[in-house]
Amino acid sequence: MLACSRGFSEALERLFVEQYLPTMPKKVEECAQSNLAQATSLTNILNDDTVKEYVDQCQIQKTKCLNGEFGKTPQFWAKYMELVDRQQKLHFSVNTNDYDLRMLIWKESLPLCFATNRVHYARYGTYYVSGLECIDSTHPGARQEIEDLGLSVRRNQLGIGQSIDMAGEQSYMRNAKTAGGITQFAAKESTVTKWVMNRPYQTKFVESLLELSGVCTTMSNPRKCLRSSEILKSNKMVEGIMVVLKTQFINPFHADLDKDKLFNLISGYPAPENVCECLLALESRGKELMDEFQDRITTESAESPGADFFSPIKREKLETFKNLAVKTKIKNKGRIKELTYRRDILGMLVAYSNKHESGIDLEKVLCFPLAPVSIPPCTPDGAIRKTVKSKLYHASMSDLTVVSHDSLPPASTMRTYLLDLAAAIRSLIFTGSTIREMTSQIIATVPSQYTTIYIMARNHGQSAVLIAGAETVPTRA
Repeated sequence: MLACSRGFSEALERLFVEQYLPTMPKKVEECAQSNLAQATSLTNILNDDTVKEYVDQCQIQKTKCLNGEFGKTPQFWAKYMELVDRQQKLHFSVNTNDYDLRMLIWKESLPLCFATNRVHYARYGTYYVSGLECIDSTHPGARQEIEDLGLSVRRNQLGIGQSIDMAGEQSYMRNAKTAGGITQFAAKESTVTKWVMNRPYQTKFVESLLELSGVCTTMSNPRKCLRSSEILKSNKMVEGIMVVLKTQFINPFHADLDKDKLFNLISGYPAPENVCECLLALESRGKELMDEFQDRITTESAESPGADFFSPIKREKLETFKNLAVKTKIKNKGRIKELTYRRDILGMLVAYSNKHESGIDLEKVLCFPLAPVSIPPCTPDGAIRKTVKSKLYHASMSDLTVVSHDSLPPASTMRTYLLDLAAAIRSLIFTGSTIREMTSQIIATVPSQYTTIYIMARNHGQSAVLIAGAETVPTRA
C-alpha cells in the first residue's frame, strides 16, 4: 500500500511540475538524473543556487495550490501530496534518527486522526506527542539516549538507519520463523517457553544450511529501493500512472478543469458541495477537535483524574466520494439489507493491467454489459439454487411428469428450450437500434434443433412462462 501511495504521489508531483513549472533549468535536470545515494552528493545538489531557486519556485506554486488559487481539484490532490510527503518524512526521521522531525510529523498528523474518526490514534497519539515534548523534564537524559541509538540502527555503509524491530526481523530473527505461526500453542506456557529457548539454535542451524548451500542472504543490502533495477521499476510504474491519468482518466492539474468543482478522477463526476467542503476542510476541522480534546484533558477535575482522557471522543460524520455510490435496499427473510453499486471497475482494471504489465483494450471492455448475467435455476449437480430463480424451475416443472434418469431421451432428440429473457438481454454485446434487431439477436442464440421455446419474462411465476411455437424460430443453415 505504501509503495502505491509513493508511486501515485510521485506521478502527481510530476504532473504538477509539468503544469505550473513547465520550464526546468538544465542544471536542475542534470542534478535530478545524477546518483543521489550518497549524502554528500545530495547536500551539494541542494546547496546549488539554481536548484535552490527552482525548489523555492515550486514551493510557492504548491502554497498557492493548497490555498485553492488553482481550483478545488488541484487543491485536494495537493493536500494528498502533502500527506504522503509527511509520511515519507516520518520514515526519513527513522532513517536519520531525527528526534525533532519525528515529533513534528506526529504532531502534524494528529488533526487528521481526529477528523477521520481514528479515535485511538487521536487519543494515544496526543499522549505520545505530549510525552516527547516534555521528555527533558520528565526523563532527564532520555532524549540524548534516543537520539544516539533509540530510533534506528545502521547496518550498511550508506549511513541510512533502519527501525530496530525491522532490523531484528532481517538479522537474528530472519531464520527463526515457525510454520503456521504461534497461535496454535501461545496459550500453553510450557510450550511457549520451549519455543523461546529453541529459537536461537534453530536460527543457527538454518543459517548454516543456507550458507553451505550458497544462498545465505542475511548480509544482503537492506536498502532494496536504492538498487538500479528497483529505481527503473519504480520510474516505469510512475510513468504508467501518468499516462493513465492523462489519457484515460482526469489529470487533476489540467488547466481546463472547472475551478469551482472537485472532480472524481475515475468517473469524472463533480462532488456535491457538502462532500467538497468536508474533504477540503478535514485538516482545519481536525485541529479544532484536537484543541478541544487537549483543553478537556488539561482542565480535568481533581476528583476524577484521567476520566476526561478516556471519555469518548466525538465522531465526525464524513462526507466523501463513497457517499455518492448508488445504493438500494432489499428485503430478504424479514431483514432489510443495503446494497451498494460500486463504480471502481475501471480502476480495478487499470491496477490489474499495471500489476501484470499487460495492456487492456478499454474500447473492447466497454462493449460488454456491466450488469451480471442472471443466475441459472440449478447448480451443475442438479440441486435447486436458493434464489428467486428457483421459482422458475418449479413453474416450468409443475405440469411435467418426473421420470427416472435412465428413461430420459438423448439430448439430440430434445425439442424444448428454456430461455431466460432478462439474462439473454443482459448478455448481448450489441442490442441493435430497434426491438426487431434485438429480438433477432436473442433468437439467434437459440440452437436450431428445438421446436418449442419457453421464454421466461417479468416475474418468476406461472404467468411469466411464455410459449413460442416452432413457427417463431427462424431456420438457420
